[in-house]
Amino acid sequence: MPMNTLLPIIEQMHNAADDRARADILLRCPDGVMLKYADVFRDACRRAAFDPGETLVHYREAALMAVRDANGLLPPAIAGPLEELRQAMARFAAGGRPQEPPAADTDL
Repeated sequence: MPMNTLLPIIEQMHNAADDRARADILLRCPDGVMLKYADVFRDACRRAAFDPGETLVHYREAALMAVRDANGLLPPAIAGPLEELRQAMARFAAGGRPQEPPAADTDL
């Protein structure tokens, strides 16, 4: 009997009913899982044509890998858009209107 080797949160992402469910999963995903499986989450968003989710994965991964300043803060080019996107994604997951995500900075 084959065992399912997917982490439950990744399986949930693949089986999500809609973009609101995907948004909720991305918001709840632990940082360690996000960093290790960013490509899996990004691909799931891409397959579902969930661009805001793909952008959120991009910024979360960038934030997790970013060098902090002397106070431990993220670079503003990551921190600002990530927080804006997180807030918009939380509103959307809770039933609000979808919003355009900030453009992903591919140089992050």
